[in-house]
Amino acid sequence: PDLGEFDLKIDKVTLEDDAVYECQVGQSSPNVPGIASRKAKVDVLIPPDMPIIEGGPQVFVTAGEPYNLTCHARNAKPGPNITWTSQGVPQGGATVYEAETPQADSKLVDGTSILTITPVKIADQGRAYRCHADNEALTMPRYTNAFLEVQYPPDVKMTKYPRFAKEFNGVSFACEAVGNPDEMKWKWYVGGELLQGEESASMTLNHLLRDLHEKVVECEATNDIGTGKASFTLNIEYGPRFLAEPDHASADVGGNAALTCSVDGNPFPAVVWRRRGEERVLSSKNWYNITGVAGRHFGIYTCTASVAGFPEITRDVHLMEKRPPKVIADADQWARFGETGVLTCLVESVPKPQTIGWAKILDNGTSINIIGNERYTVREEDVPNLPSQRRSVMEIISLQDEDYGRYNCTADHGHGL
Repeated sequence: PDLGEFDLKIDKVTLEDDAVYECQVGQSSPNVPGIASRKAKVDVLIPPDMPIIEGGPQVFVTAGEPYNLTCHARNAKPGPNITWTSQGVPQGGATVYEAETPQADSKLVDGTSILTITPVKIADQGRAYRCHADNEALTMPRYTNAFLEVQYPPDVKMTKYPRFAKEFNGVSFACEAVGNPDEMKWKWYVGGELLQGEESASMTLNHLLRDLHEKVVECEATNDIGTGKASFTLNIEYGPRFLAEPDHASADVGGNAALTCSVDGNPFPAVVWRRRGEERVLSSKNWYNITGVAGRHFGIYTCTASVAGFPEITRDVHLMEKRPPKVIADADQWARFGETGVLTCLVESVPKPQTIGWAKILDNGTSINIIGNERYTVREEDVPNLPSQRRSVMEIISLQDEDYGRYNCTADHGHGL
């Protein structure tokens, strides 16, 4: 005081002490005015609180999907500088968003930093991200860690499947899956249809049928994140079968003929053609063509189909000479009044008739078409083992007086009536 020095000492500085100060000397006499010193600013530095990573310390993320890691550092003066590292490597660039928010009625500032990541499953599992917060009040940054729990849908692999399978045998399948979370539900599909009751990682088909050949077997694993699948296409070996009824052929002498044999099997059947009762192989294709048909060519041929490991099958195919239709029917056929009358007409022709028609013959010799009459129904059928014959049956429901009389059965095969 003797020197005229007056010092201000502030103990235990608080944020309230952040201000502008000046030393003032009051007027000592009427002739000596008061004076004030130059202003001095006290800038109070406040370190940020320990940073907080939202969702930490274990942050659940989904593989392949962008995720925003958000770090808050609050109550700092000046505002905090927030940075990121992972495994000692700085993280930043275009993937970081930063913002400072002054607190209302306070000189403190809150800081937020958002780091956008796209985690990779397995590689980023357990990866640590560190958020650093610093300002002038600190000599060493404060930091906090967060660890990634990378979740992803199951990766599924089929580990057991039959490379080849035989019809009527059983086959087993098994799958494995890796995913996070590892609690999974299983489903199995065959040909796109769900197999009821199959809810484990393995499955057995007990009785394979050829209809399942080339069907896709799928195992499906599902966890809380999504679904994964693995598939296998069935290759079922099965014996030969004919795909259609025998396609008997007809030809004129001097014309051409084609005998066909539609077969299926896996592997595809070997086919041979022979004349019935002969050993000589005429063709090893699905067809046998004859050019310039002669009388000696007419007869019965056999188509034999075979697949290794299965019984062979054989079918007779007739080659017949074309001839006009021949109608075989009883001249008199009987039925009682009020009952159902049945008229049968057997037609023998080569080739089989394209149409078999019925008409009623009136007393004056004219005929009327009976098709369309609700009481008249006509059906046609082949005669077993007789490829040149076809039968037509007409039924008349609830016979009336006008139904009795003569009827005409007419066959047309394109080469004569």
